[in-house]
Amino acid sequence: MIVLNLLPEGYKTVVRVERVNLSVRTHLMTFLIILILASTPLFWARIYLSKKYEALNAQQQELLRNTQNFNNEVQVINERIDNLARVQDSFKVITEPLGAITKAIPRSVMITSMVFDTKNKAVALHGVARNRDELLALQEHLKTLLGINKVDIPLSDLLENENIVFTLQVTLIL
Repeated sequence: MIVLNLLPEGYKTVVRVERVNLSVRTHLMTFLIILILASTPLFWARIYLSKKYEALNAQQQELLRNTQNFNNEVQVINERIDNLARVQDSFKVITEPLGAITKAIPRSVMITSMVFDTKNKAVALHGVARNRDELLALQEHLKTLLGINKVDIPLSDLLENENIVFTLQVTLIL
């Protein structure tokens, strides 16, 4: 094949420049089309992920509100349990000696009331004893129990010989 080049030199340069321009435009257009095709899935993925992020963020906010409510309820319950534990602990200390005191009371002595003084760690026993000897025996028996510091009977309670209305003041060791 023989190619005759009959074009003048100035026109040849113009044709070459136009060819280069056409080639550059074609390559640029191809690059832009590939870029648009490649970025389209990225654009839709961005939209999809943004919607998912907003949904997750809303769900997280709802969970935080629910968790905060739950935490508040747990805190209230824990405070109540702590208060009950404090109350129970204060009564545990006094209930052990009281059990021993009630078991030590003979059938011939009737207790009408017990008054607890937790501040002074004392118990006042009010009741009726059949006679003075039983009341004194009760006093001596109470003194031997663990957790009892002292047992006092007013002298006025010992003046009667039978059917004695008495008040015993029992001081506890806590």
